[in-house]
Amino acid sequence: MRLLQALTGIVLLFLALIGCATPIDFGDPFPKSRPAEGDLTGMYRPTNETRELIAKGGYEPRTISFELRADGTCQIQNIPDWWLTGGKPAGGFDSGSGKWRIVQQSSWWGLNLDFPSTTGFARPDERSRTKEIYLIGQTPPYEIMITMGDPDGSRMYFWKVPTRPAPTP
Repeated sequence: MRLLQALTGIVLLFLALIGCATPIDFGDPFPKSRPAEGDLTGMYRPTNETRELIAKGGYEPRTISFELRADGTCQIQNIPDWWLTGGKPAGGFDSGSGKWRIVQQSSWWGLNLDFPSTTGFARPDERSRTKEIYLIGQTPPYEIMITMGDPDGSRMYFWKVPTRPAPTP
């Protein structure tokens, strides 16, 4: 009996050490209160770290962007297709128009993207594509985070491009 208890303890210790039993800890980056739509609208570009990650994934350099518009529509340009392939780089890019909305994800707020047409995607599909993505930050400007595959796997981050004030006449 003691041998069984000792073996059980060793197995549990091993699992704890390799992290199989522990969830990923993102810290507390997600907004706890609902962001205003106006604080989210604008153009988002990948961070330098994300550009490096994309290059390591074998993707050729491209202009990559998310645009969230005030009318609830969105435009993506050259998002590496691994955001929809479970994190496996396939070398293609997704571009297209869709709709966005703020959604509650557990105890925080994020975004839901819906693309009624995927004709500009690396793997076009007759069905629409929906993807929930994360917001980072408690106050504006927020960042966008996309997990690829397993939530504790690779992540792409996009920062909001500052808008320039209109010139005075």
